[in-house]
Amino acid sequence: MPDNSTLSSPDNTGIRYPYVQIVMEIYVFQKQDTLSFWFQNIFSSIAVILGITGNIMSFVVMLAPKLRNRSYSRFFIPLAVSDTVCLLVHSCTLVNMFYAHLQNRIIVHASSTFSCILREYAKLISVTYSGWILILLSLERLCVVAFPFSGPRFWTATTASVCVLVLFICIFLSYTVIPLSVTYHTTYGCVITESGEAVYSLMGPILVYVVPVITVLALNIAILTILRRGIKTDKKDASSFKVLRMALGVCATFVLFTFTNAVLAPIVLKPEWRTKTLKIFAISNSLNTLNYALNFYLYLITGQEFRRQFIRMFLCNINSTK
Repeated sequence: MPDNSTLSSPDNTGIRYPYVQIVMEIYVFQKQDTLSFWFQNIFSSIAVILGITGNIMSFVVMLAPKLRNRSYSRFFIPLAVSDTVCLLVHSCTLVNMFYAHLQNRIIVHASSTFSCILREYAKLISVTYSGWILILLSLERLCVVAFPFSGPRFWTATTASVCVLVLFICIFLSYTVIPLSVTYHTTYGCVITESGEAVYSLMGPILVYVVPVITVLALNIAILTILRRGIKTDKKDASSFKVLRMALGVCATFVLFTFTNAVLAPIVLKPEWRTKTLKIFAISNSLNTLNYALNFYLYLITGQEFRRQFIRMFLCNINSTK
């Protein structure tokens, strides 16, 4: 078990990307900036609680009889699960930050190579899966908008389910290099091996940030372009455009927060800048939390049918019990 009982800035031992070293240094330096600490941790803690609650409600509402067989629900259901995993992983970081600030130590850490591998799988797969689900959702909405008659016939609930399952398998297989990239160090905890540098410096950012942001942005620009040209639809297709508002809202939030976090995160990881960028780190971490916490509330604002089902399932049941 790494010696994290007392936090101090570790010396440089040449280990490639020591995860605990970076985290510990941030904790130590953050104790010098109380405003950044409280902003990030209080704000992020509230976002995690509201986000996990909202994702669970999204999961339940999307399983309602009237929604479960819709193609878009087959995207939103795994998205709620993936976002919840992201928030649970992030909550471990928040717990460590609280303990580091109050008791000068961290308590949530790996104790073996196997636990390091599990943590990295949970973190990378959930973060990557969330972004790529939005790619599938945007592609589905583009087909429905561009081909209002044949699009819905192709994108059935079964097609969507197969796509999200194949997507998960592909992402899982793409990260099979993790066992070769992560190991446990008795001093620093989970560290990235030199052979695994490419996964975290190239493969990870490309799959998590670059491809999802560019693809989701391009697909949604294409959707808005088609809509601007004034494609006519009958009342039967009007519901597709109501769902489109939900999809556009979720995708816009993803692109905004992910792009901003992708720009800010590398700044914090530079050792020479770390003491000078605590407020940037706080903002980046908070945006990263919001990215996985807002979907349920966006559904309520933009989705008429989702809002109706939520009221019927939760608020009506509460009134009936009274």
